[in-house]
Amino acid sequence: MNYQNIILQRKDKIAQITLNRPQRLNALNEAMIDELTHALNTCQKEDTIRAIVIKGAGNHFCSGGDIQVMQEYLAAKKPEQFFQEPLKKIHRFALSITKLPKPVVAAIQGHASGAGFNLALCCDLRIAGQSAKFSQAFIKIGLIPDTGGTFLLPRIVGWAKALELCLSGEILDAREALQLGLVNQVVPDEELDKTAMTLANKLANGPTFAIGKLKILLQKSFSSTLEKQLEEEQKTQVEIVKKSQDFMEGVKAFLEKRPPRFQGK
Repeated sequence: MNYQNIILQRKDKIAQITLNRPQRLNALNEAMIDELTHALNTCQKEDTIRAIVIKGAGNHFCSGGDIQVMQEYLAAKKPEQFFQEPLKKIHRFALSITKLPKPVVAAIQGHASGAGFNLALCCDLRIAGQSAKFSQAFIKIGLIPDTGGTFLLPRIVGWAKALELCLSGEILDAREALQLGLVNQVVPDEELDKTAMTLANKLANGPTFAIGKLKILLQKSFSSTLEKQLEEEQKTQVEIVKKSQDFMEGVKAFLEKRPPRFQGK
């Protein structure tokens, strides 16, 4: 696919996906979502890619859905169509991030608003530059959060704080986001790319087969019981022991008192 709205770069074991509409603060439109979906599918299929970084071009991560496109639907008196197929595509992409059996790191600077905020929440780990600003801006135009916001936000910050953020559309700075657990780390903007890539490299050189299984287990825990989760843990451990070369390497390296050389298998 010839990408017009994103950039896909491969750096050793890491794929870097850049939202590339800086003139629109990297707002999401249907073409961008199609390209993001294609890029993520490529990352999933290629065994040499073992971690992904998602970032925005220019000074911002993502300002959410493109209001200009929404206005075009309003002018055509078909606003509901904007929230049918285009939103379905955004939601499928968001879900595919959470289900990807590889670690995904978001590198966030500037605005992460609306669907852009929630797209970041879909990623496994989030690094924020000091300029980052987060807002569930939907309420300001009379909408409710989408792109998984009503599911992910309360699980990270708690029900009461999630409701407050959604009702107010309050803008959080990077430090406030860190205090609430919305991001894992805050760094100067000029160090953001390097920090995100360093983290991704650490993950890419880890036992990514086990990391993929871990993601699934944690997601299942939201709708599980302790009894069921214990069963899933045992089942998954057995699967890893039977299938994973990394497990064998990890044990061998431990006994030989050396760093393990994981292959993601």
